[in-house]
Amino acid sequence: MAVAALIQLKARITSLVPTYFGVPMEVLARQTSQPRLRFKALLASVVTVIGVMSLATPANAAPVARLLPTRVPSTYVIEEVSDQTEPSSSDTYLSYVRDASNTKGVSVFAETYDAKRWKEASKDFISRKAPRTTVKGQRAFVEVNGSQRIVYWFAQKRLFTSYAIGVDAKVQAAVNNSVVATKAGPTAFTIKAVPAGFELVYSGLNASLRGSYSRLLYVSDPENEHIHLIVEITSIDRRYIDIFLLSPFSPGVTPATINGKAGYKTSGSSYTSYWWEEQPGLLIEVTSADLPDAALLDVAASVAPTDEAGWKAVVDQAENFGKSGSGGAVPAGLVGAGMVEGEPWTAAFGTDQNCLVFGIGGTSTESCLKSPNALGWNVATVKGKSIAVGVAAANITTVVAKANGVEVARAQVGPVSGQPLYRLFVMPLPAGATVTISGLDAAGTEVQAPVPAKA
Repeated sequence: MAVAALIQLKARITSLVPTYFGVPMEVLARQTSQPRLRFKALLASVVTVIGVMSLATPANAAPVARLLPTRVPSTYVIEEVSDQTEPSSSDTYLSYVRDASNTKGVSVFAETYDAKRWKEASKDFISRKAPRTTVKGQRAFVEVNGSQRIVYWFAQKRLFTSYAIGVDAKVQAAVNNSVVATKAGPTAFTIKAVPAGFELVYSGLNASLRGSYSRLLYVSDPENEHIHLIVEITSIDRRYIDIFLLSPFSPGVTPATINGKAGYKTSGSSYTSYWWEEQPGLLIEVTSADLPDAALLDVAASVAPTDEAGWKAVVDQAENFGKSGSGGAVPAGLVGAGMVEGEPWTAAFGTDQNCLVFGIGGTSTESCLKSPNALGWNVATVKGKSIAVGVAAANITTVVAKANGVEVARAQVGPVSGQPLYRLFVMPLPAGATVTISGLDAAGTEVQAPVPAKA
């Protein structure tokens, strides 16, 4: 991509992700003009790198550990599953230096380029009256984006892009002028002079930092297919975290405890992401554009191992979504589908239009709505786990389970495909508890008093 195109595309998504880029914009360049797909591409990029990397995968990649969220809100269905194991064609090279306080840094990226493309990019910089400078006697251009200073130059068939934050122009210029291309690869280079008070964190290919990954995209509104939730599992070199997630280029990062593990929350203007190392070298990121923190943390805490059969069930659900086309989130004959406690579930109309039959893990359980503005539910027992399955009137948006007057579970209701008057819910319950479930409207007012199962 020409530098001009890269800058224009970057400007379009500045409000969504931290503006610390390199070649990764090549990925977003493939987005379509449709708003839903454009948003999906943008949000996927947030999860993939929180602002930086291309889909880089080393040649020895293998499928990443099979992990799935087991408590996705019942309003959400799986739309797409990505499972990346192939090596990346990107030869992007990176060198990154920072100070001991982790408040100042300079990152230099290099990608293969040619003189003709650089000439075209230079014309665009000049037409926009971009400030000029030089790097080792070569013409360069400067862009200031918020707190970052970005310098572009072309040398030895490489486009260099230098990002600096927290340092003055002289320090960045010293780093840029010490860049020396090497023969280790088509984009390889070294930084000969690391500034005093700084350390070299990494110098090498992007592809060496990020391995295989799996990504699950969920939608909560089948009618407009708006993306709301992404879960990604990635095999990483642990330096990836220092370079891309906890660097001075990544604002809005605060510590968080996720499922008993130390992790972090990254807040953007239009998204929230929780991420942590499930084990050394295995990164999990859970991101949403609109889920509240408590709900997003619950999804994050529910991520658990599954086997290939469980993984395939999710892949099949995503494929069914794709086959059904816009406006249909579930296969023909079904009115709902999703995951609960690591098990895929489906819902279809039962003995009449007021009843739904839920299929979970080989079991079949029917729940019926017996009066308007009410709810009905039943308990499905799957592998020793108790799961509430129910149908509710359209005025109910949230169901609350209580045992002995104490709340033990809560869930949003989801749509019933083809039946606008009803909603459905699938909610894990504590084992052995005697539970009642009540219904709340959008304002949080109880519109259905607590009812026991099968009432």
